[in-house]
Formats: sequence, structure tokens, C-alpha cells
Amino acid sequence: MTSPEPLFTEVIGGSNPTSSASVESASIHGKKGAEQGHAATEAYSLTRSGDIKVKLVMVQLADRTATIPEADARAAVSTSSEYWQAMSNGRLSMSVDSVENRSSKATSTQSYSSMMNTIAAEIGWVPSSYTALVVFVSTPTLSDGAYGAGWSYNGTSGRVLMPLPATLTKSVLTHEFGHVLGLMHANRLRCGDGAVDTASNADGSFANGSCSVEEYKDNLDLMGVSQTSQPVVSSPIYEFGGFGAGNEVRNLGKAVGRNSYELKAWGSADASRAVKFTDPISGEAYNLELRLPVGNDAATAVSGNRGVKVVQAYGAGSIALQPSTTTFNGYYSYNQTWQPGQSFKTHAGTKVTIDWISNSGAGITIDALPAAKPLLVAPGDFNGDGIADLIQRKVNGELWLYPGDGTGRSRAGQRIGTGWEIYTSILGTGDFNGDGRNDLVARKFDGSLWFYAGTGTVAAGSEGYLGAVKIGDFGWETFDSLLGVRDFDGDGKPDILARRPDGVLVLYPGMGTGRPGTPREIDYGWEIFDQLIPIQDFNGDGTNDLAARRPDGSLWLYSNSGAAKLIQPQQIGTGWGIYATIVGTGDANGDRTADFVASQADGNVFFYAGTAMRDEGYGSARKIGDFGWDAFDSLTTIEDFNGDKFADLLARKPDGTLWFYPGNGNGAYGVPRKIGLGGWDVFNALVSVRDFTGDGKNDLIARKPDGSLWIYPGTGRVDAGDPGYTSPKKIGTAGWNAFTALTGTGDFNGDGKNDLVARKSDGSLWLYRGTGTVSASNEGYTAPIKIGDYGWEVFNQLFGVGDFNADGKNDVLARKFDGTLWMYPGDGKGKLTTPRRIGTGWNVFDTVLAAGKLNADGFPDLVARQPNGSLWAYSGTGMQPNEGYLARIFAGSVS
Repeated sequence: MTSPEPLFTEVIGGSNPTSSASVESASIHGKKGAEQGHAATEAYSLTRSGDIKVKLVMVQLADRTATIPEADARAAVSTSSEYWQAMSNGRLSMSVDSVENRSSKATSTQSYSSMMNTIAAEIGWVPSSYTALVVFVSTPTLSDGAYGAGWSYNGTSGRVLMPLPATLTKSVLTHEFGHVLGLMHANRLRCGDGAVDTASNADGSFANGSCSVEEYKDNLDLMGVSQTSQPVVSSPIYEFGGFGAGNEVRNLGKAVGRNSYELKAWGSADASRAVKFTDPISGEAYNLELRLPVGNDAATAVSGNRGVKVVQAYGAGSIALQPSTTTFNGYYSYNQTWQPGQSFKTHAGTKVTIDWISNSGAGITIDALPAAKPLLVAPGDFNGDGIADLIQRKVNGELWLYPGDGTGRSRAGQRIGTGWEIYTSILGTGDFNGDGRNDLVARKFDGSLWFYAGTGTVAAGSEGYLGAVKIGDFGWETFDSLLGVRDFDGDGKPDILARRPDGVLVLYPGMGTGRPGTPREIDYGWEIFDQLIPIQDFNGDGTNDLAARRPDGSLWLYSNSGAAKLIQPQQIGTGWGIYATIVGTGDANGDRTADFVASQADGNVFFYAGTAMRDEGYGSARKIGDFGWDAFDSLTTIEDFNGDKFADLLARKPDGTLWFYPGNGNGAYGVPRKIGLGGWDVFNALVSVRDFTGDGKNDLIARKPDGSLWIYPGTGRVDAGDPGYTSPKKIGTAGWNAFTALTGTGDFNGDGKNDLVARKSDGSLWLYRGTGTVSASNEGYTAPIKIGDYGWEVFNQLFGVGDFNADGKNDVLARKFDGTLWMYPGDGKGKLTTPRRIGTGWNVFDTVLAAGKLNADGFPDLVARQPNGSLWAYSGTGMQPNEGYLARIFAGSVS
């Protein structure tokens, strides 16, 4: 008889299998989430329950006979039943219903599918629900060296073909019963360039042409490569199969904002132990599960496979997304999971950070927020000294207070909060709750509104505000502009003004309780403006007014009659399109007129003194801030990248663009140029290594989170047709992520070649001696030498500074967490000698860099960035006098 068409015909095994594994001989390329071959596309429900009756048949082939131990065959069925009972919360099992020994016309040279069809026809087996045919044949392996083959018909019935019982028989048969139950293989993503995720094109191919799916290569899943242990199937397969109680995976739906969650061991019996989320941009679903040596995962969740696994559904199978997606030797990956401190980013940009892992759980943060934009807020007098202040939200989410000095300038900034990137708008409302202190209101991405009551004091123990209180559940995201307008309707209580995309202005009157009252529409036609600016009594009539800027840069003032009625519009300026943010500060310079502050996209801040509508209503612009370097998440000084003999700087923005700042020879940097259009955010370290390739041009090394190391050979010029570097070359495979610091030291051992120094998490220091050549057979460095046993973990920054003490040998500088700066003189032979403290107070900077020779005195210099975004240069003196550097000077703006 002819067998019905199976849902899939999958083989376990491959050519040249080892004693511990068998591997699929075919490789699948295609779209993530697409069907695999003839895989079932309909998931199974929890209602699937019952004992699958097994007809066990031992078959002597026509050309090969051997004893088939029935006890071993039965034991394999029993092992399979125990596993799938555990997976299905006791609902599914397998038991031997009948046993038959027979001879067959099938031969060992047939393909496994032909062999099975021949034997099934001889037996006359017909599939029906909750039945299975399991055939053992008298040959050590099936065709192509396979250790087993499985077919399914309806998710509760199927056929399995097995060779003679051997070491892997139990695990292979358990895997084959997974196919009978409708499951496909557990695979992994492989990308030649190390990318951890990729999008799919409309035709099913990958957007990243170096990526493909390696079938059967997930060794943390029973449906992956076979091994004597039987790990738990991954959560997407678990969901597809309708196993468990249905509460094992917490489905978050579309990821919104930034939120933290706790995972429990996937091999445990805890509810909600895994998390599933949908990327809000791509619509793809990702599962996060914690692999700990618990239950069935005891043997596999060890070393680099103990951690958080990122995995996606792949039809009836799965696809693991690993920290290293480059290929690996053999059948197994031993660094498949993500570790504390590592971050996985979907191809659409959603970020998953592994916060911590313990013996029983893990903490993760899912961040679906877009990159934070700088915000300038006018809170009035926020610190209680009677002078109007400024607050800035930076791109890293930090909140900084810049106290006013009474002249229109700001004093030194101080950080008053972190985590404010969760808000799309931050308003200075004035005293919104009637307690005499100025407050803040902020809107989240989900449209909720939050109130921060001001305390009137900003000191070491007070950030200036109390904890957030929700004052609006949802719906505030419908407004494209939110403003704190102080008292706008004349009742003595500060109000909130909102604009809808259709241009309608809606006033939410303040109640004096920290909550807005019933809204009312007060005007229309405001969609013609790209920025609305609340300004306190700009024309001196005693009421608070509203200014607005049009896309053409013209600035307009609308006077307020005192009852939230806007009258007498008049143009008061042109050319205001150069500013990213404009705010009305109130009286910031003590002349009893309302003022403006405007900030450019590069961080420069300008003050406009109000004149109570004399002339345009304000005086000339006065620069009061030159910052903006906090727009970059990575700064790398590089020795003469453009061939003008001056040291330069590379700066990377969170959007992955790379910017070149040429040194001007006078201790500062000139006008920048974008030299990398995007993609540089895939690296977690950028290291200047001088001339590493031996061609006379200075080079750049970059490290990816998967631990691979890449060199960008320098070209010695930066102009419109040359970004300063050529195509990258991989010079190190996985393993470089073991280091917590990497720095180029120049020629550290005196052999004329430039070297690398790296620090491990245990505090040990290692020297990689450069070879001066990078080629297909030469990575550019030799095997590492330990040059520091322990203790280097006490430093939060480590950098090769060149010959800092002018003794002809290159040195290393290091900064401790307490802000002290230390110099370790090099001995010229690759070792460090007795250190010397050369500075204190360096913890005011978030980044300290060896700048190279930034001026013309021939000594290596230092550059440091403060958290407020200012950049400062310290001119080296060759250790003469004193600490080895002169007082700091401002090093230049970002444009």
C-alpha cells in the first residue's frame, strides 16, 4: 500500500558523526519565522493529550543481519516517554503496545525514506491518532550516516526509523518522537560578519547577505544536535507544541518603553519563567529564557551556555541568536547564551540588556525607546535661591540642573537624575501643587503623565524633587506639543497647554493640587508652527504670553489677554531656525524682563535678554554654554589620521555614525566631518593602535560584542572621497570579550612594532606584541604575555599615552574610581615599572583619553570630557614640572 504524505521527513544524523553527536547533513537558508520544508504550520493546543501506542518492530535487512536487542529498543521508548511526559505536564506519553520481529526485502543501501516505505508496506501499517510505528533495522547507521529518521501525520501519529541501538539511541529516539509530535529542528543564526540579528527581505532572503540559518546547530535544545543528555526544548518550540500548563512563557506583546523583568530557570517548573516580546518596529517576536543547570538542562547549561538564551520561532522549530554568530568548529557552541553586562539588539533596534544572573534567576531590561533627544527645560527658580535656572535632559537620560547666576549665565551644572530618557516631554510648570516650590511634569512614550513635586532644595542629599506621581493615565501622546505656561487663564494657578496635530490648542487649567483640571479648546491654526515657546510676561502687561517659530525660522509673539485668549500676533525675529530648542526662562538676569535661552543641536547655548518689547523684545545673542560632546557614546583619540602631523579624535554617536575631529595643532579640535554613515554602533570598543599594519598609516581596531576583533586600516587622508580607512579585516575571533579594557600602547617592547595591552575581569594585564603586518595568515600580533598578575581592576580607565615622561619609553596611565590618576612608566621591554600618582580629582570626567601630540611641543597630551558635555585638554610637559601636564584649556565645540 502507499503511505500518506507525511508532514515532514526529517533525518537525524549526518556524515562522519562522532560518538557524542549526530548532525543534519543539509543546511537551510531562508526567512526567519518561515516554514521549514514540509513543516507543520499549525501550532498545537493544550488539549492534545494521551498515550501514543507504539508498534515496535525489529527488522533484519535483506543484505545485513544482526541481533537487535529488544530490551534496548524498549528502554529507548521508555526514555522518550519520560521526557515527553515531563515536557507536556504529564499529558503525553509513549508505550510499547506490540512487538514484532521480521525480515524485510529492504536493504542497507536504500535511502532511509525508501527503506521505511518498503518496511511499512510489508507490515501493512496505517497511521491513526495516538499510534506510532518504531522500526529498528540491522545496520549501524542509516543512509548518509544518519542515526534516525522521523515522520509525522497529525501531531499524535507517525513513524520512526532507527539503526542498531548504540550510545545515542535514547536521545535520538526522544528527538524523533519530537518529530512525531509535530516539531522541527532547533537551529542557529550564522552571520559571517558577526551580526547577532538580521531582517528578512520580501523574497525570504536575509537583508544581511552574510547570514544564513544553520539547521540543527542549537545544542541547548533536544531538537538540535543529539547528545546523551536531553535538554529542554526551547520556548518557541514548547509553545508551538502546546506543552506544559500554558503559563510558562509571559507574552509581553509589543515592547513599549524601558522595562525590567525577572527570568527563572527554563528547566524548572516555575510559571512565567520565560519572556516573549514583539519588536515594535519589525513585528518579529523574540523569546528570552534562562538556561541554568536545572532539571534536564543540568548537563548542558554550563560555562558559556549558562545564561540568557535569545531564540525565535522558525516555523515548527526555532532559531537561536547567539553572542557570536560566526561559525564554530564541530557540532557544538559553548558560548550560546548572553551574560551579565552584555546587550542583545534586534535588527530593528530594541535592546535587551542582561542585568544579572544568579543560581535561580536573572534580571533583564528590554528597551524599546528611541534614542533620547536633548531637552532644555525652564523650571523657574528650582533650587530656592531666587534666580531662574535651567534643566537639561541629556542623550544618556541624565537630568542636569544649571543654576542661574543672576546675569543670564549658568553656574556649574550638577546631575539631579538618571533614567529620564523614558519621557518624550519634560515641562517646567512653576508651582503646580501650590506649596511654593517649582515643579516638573513629564510625559512617557505610552502617553501617561507624571508629576514631580519640587522640594526647593538641590543639595548632596536632594535632587530637587520628590518621587513621580501619575496624574494622567493615557492619551497624552495624542498631543505633539506640551507646555508649562505658568498661570495662563488668570486664576493664579499654573496651567498646562497642549497642541493637537490638527493645530488646536487645548488648555488644562491647574488646580493647585499637582493635577490638571478639565481641558478646553482655546485656539486653532497653530499647526503652522514647528515650535511653541511659553514665555513669562514678555511684553510687560502682567500676563504670561506664547511665542512660536515657523519652519522658515521666523519668530512670532502672541500676547495673552490674561484669560487664555491670544491676541495681537506680531513677528519679532527671523533666523531662529538654527536652534533645536528655544525656552522662555523668565527673568534670568535680574532686570525684571522675561528672557529667552536657545540651544543648537551641537549643544551650544545662547542667552537673549528680554527688553519688554523695546525693538524686537530682546537683545543680541550671548553664548553661555559650549558643550555637546555628551552627544557621543564613544570618544577615541587617534594619532594623525589625516596626515597633517597633528593628533585627531574620532567620536561616535548612538545612531552609529562616526565623526572625525581634526587636531588644529594648538591643543584643540577643528570642524568635524562625518566619516561613517552608520553601523559603528555594532562595536563595544574602538581602539587607536597607531600604525598596526606596517604601511605607515595609523589604524583603528574595533571589537564586537561577540568577541571578534576587526582592524580598519588607515589611508592617511580624510577628505570628501576618503573616510580615512579602508574595508575592515577580522584579526581576532571570539574571545576578545573576555577583556574589560583594551588600549593601544604604541611600541611598548622596543621592537619597532605597535602593541596592544588588555585587561581581564580578574584584574590581570596582558600584552599582545604587534608584528607590524596584517594579512590572511597574520593577525598582527603574537600570543599574549601576562605583564600584570592582579589588581588592575581597581582602575576604571586604562590608556596607553605614549612616552609621557620623556624617557624614550612608552608608558601607561590609569585612573582609579576615586579620581586619582597614576602613571606606570614602561621599561621599553614590555614591562611596567613602579607607578607614580600624578593627579587627583579626575573623577569629574566621564572619559579621559590619551590625545597624542595635540599641540606642537612634542609631548603627549590628555583630553577629558565632563558629564555636562564640555571637552578639556591638558597639555603634556614630559613630567616637568610636577604632575606632567599644564592646566586644562577648553578643547573645542562639537561643530
